[in-house]
Amino acid sequence: MVDEIYANFTHYYHQFLTILTMKKLASTVILLLLGGSIALAQPEINIVRGSNDTVRSAHHFIRGLTSPDCHVTVNNNPATVYSTGAFAAEVILSPGYNDIQVSSKRGAEETVKGLQVFYQQPEEPKATNTFIIEDVKIFPENI
Repeated sequence: MVDEIYANFTHYYHQFLTILTMKKLASTVILLLLGGSIALAQPEINIVRGSNDTVRSAHHFIRGLTSPDCHVTVNNNPATVYSTGAFAAEVILSPGYNDIQVSSKRGAEETVKGLQVFYQQPEEPKATNTFIIEDVKIFPENI
């Protein structure tokens, strides 16, 4: 009787392990298939700061997000991509309209975003001919 119970237990235990192994194998295959399709997806670029704008400084910073496994270039200059997918790059602008190209590449897949930033040089300071005090306040007031 004990031998029969042990034999049944062993039989069902091995069936359980076989089913568990098959489920693990199936879930692993599904994850690999999904992971493969995600890896083949087109890289995305989300520009967080520095997109189409008018600025008064020649030093302009482009900041954005992409997939951490992508390589980013800004005007063909490499930008560091951090483990979060964040990247940043400085662009030196010329007066007037500046076309900026941001590219995110993963393997053979590439996404390119074009930006246009207008650099308006600040006016030269002008010397004043007169000196006028328009208003005077004394603090504390009740002295």
